[in-house]
Amino acid sequence: MDEHKRNHRRRWLAITAGLILAYPLGVGPLVWLNESGYLTVSVSGWIFPIFKPVFQLRDRLPDWPKSAFDWYLNFWKGIASDPIPEFGVFAGICVIVLIVRVVNRRRRSVNPPAPTSDATSESN
Repeated sequence: MDEHKRNHRRRWLAITAGLILAYPLGVGPLVWLNESGYLTVSVSGWIFPIFKPVFQLRDRLPDWPKSAFDWYLNFWKGIASDPIPEFGVFAGICVIVLIVRVVNRRRRSVNPPAPTSDATSESN
């Protein structure tokens, strides 16, 4: 039972950490969508206020985190001005595939697959 509780806590810790990171990092793709012209004025009018706390925190940060955040935003702006706008979509798909692979690898290491009937018949 302790192992189950520990795995449950780890899962919720990973989900919480992922959400905490995804909120401020979500500004980058939002900037890309806005700079590329995929967001209308009405949509960006209600999406950007959601991220207002991120920009308020950015204004209070010391110089090095502020410059790192600015670099991150300029990176996404650069992708938007790139002649190949699909790169942002490609990068997003790569990140999703990587996350799914890591999650599946961890899941397999915790719960190894059961042997199939073909494998048991071959060993006999």
